[in-house]
Amino acid sequence: MYKVFIVEDEVIVREGLRDNIPWEQYGYRFVGEAGDGEIALQMIRQERPDVLISDIRMPFMDGLSLCRIVKAELPDIRIVILSGYDDFEYARSAIEIGVDKYLTKPVTRRAVIGALIELSKKLESEKEKEDYIYRQREEMEAYEQFLRRRFFEDTFAGNYSPEQIYREAGKLSIDVTGPYYRVMLFDLFMADGSRETEMLARYLEDADRYFLRHPQYLLTQWLNNTRCVIAKGDRETVEDACVKAESLLERLAGEYGSGVDYFLCISDPTERLSGLKECYEQARAYFSCRYMDRQAHVVTTENYPYIMERTGSVKQEQEIEEGGSDILQEALAYIDAHYTDENISLNTVASRINVSTGYFSAMFSQKMNQTFVEYVTARRMDLAKQLLRTTKNHTFEIAAQTGYKDANYFRYVFKKTVGCTPKEYRNR
Repeated sequence: MYKVFIVEDEVIVREGLRDNIPWEQYGYRFVGEAGDGEIALQMIRQERPDVLISDIRMPFMDGLSLCRIVKAELPDIRIVILSGYDDFEYARSAIEIGVDKYLTKPVTRRAVIGALIELSKKLESEKEKEDYIYRQREEMEAYEQFLRRRFFEDTFAGNYSPEQIYREAGKLSIDVTGPYYRVMLFDLFMADGSRETEMLARYLEDADRYFLRHPQYLLTQWLNNTRCVIAKGDRETVEDACVKAESLLERLAGEYGSGVDYFLCISDPTERLSGLKECYEQARAYFSCRYMDRQAHVVTTENYPYIMERTGSVKQEQEIEEGGSDILQEALAYIDAHYTDENISLNTVASRINVSTGYFSAMFSQKMNQTFVEYVTARRMDLAKQLLRTTKNHTFEIAAQTGYKDANYFRYVFKKTVGCTPKEYRNR
């Protein structure tokens, strides 16, 4: 309902309008009244009504002065002026202010209702226009996000020459100027392995905004709680950017408390755009350490060999290279049969196929070129898209069918992964 406020110094007129107009019948809610403009102004600022009905001649602050101030602060408000003076100058001033209706006293109930009906049509038309513009903007942003992600995926895959990288980046208004680059992968997660909370999602959005706001970073990929960022610039700028990225994650985790942890891996530097492929692969290899060593928060070339040696992962890597295909097939068969179970996890699958969690994580990432979570999420999103296309099930039903107990979290993952909300996907 639209909110309406009345300013009228004549008590009989003000109470008559308040009590004799069936506001709700015409889509309005009466939110307040005042006897002069000065008192009304503070109340209007608090209530922020959609429609203001005001007399012109009042003590302390007249109606036209009130309307000028209100229109400047609330440009979308609709105004109806009441006047006992059928004067051209008043009407002209009201038009200049942007008043929508000018009613002369004595005002009839029918005239006020007619004005309310007319204004509700205008308000509804404006709302539809705003909704359309908002949807168009969201669709454009989703499409640009998709193009941006695809560009970086092709860059990391080595599908572009340096010339093509510059050309495609220019089309998307992405500044890839170096001359120095490092690739970072990071994750924010619940230390006890529990399902991510809404607050954690907000912290990830804080991190996203930070990296998008500073030109020395390029936020390239995001899936669930994992982000990929390129630090670029001269050598000093890039090294400083990596230090600040670590400080940001430490601060975000610290603000939330002991329940949240973070993991960051940083590639070696490169002075060539063509070197981003190798940097990304290196960062992904380091990223598997998050399951091998819970004590490590940051992994770089300096401490990676130590972590691998300490966790026995050097031998593990050899074992993965030499075998693992049968184990992987068994794991994939189990995952494909149970990925809609809300409790499926890296631990449960590793236990099912009788291998350690660290070994399974490293083997899966190396063999599949994606993490366990990325694989399960992709399967769930494929099923969700199929259900959105072929059924009329509600979003909360599809969330449950694809392994998500929390429908809001499902919407969050869907939008982050697909680039639009489930409703928008279905409408398309």
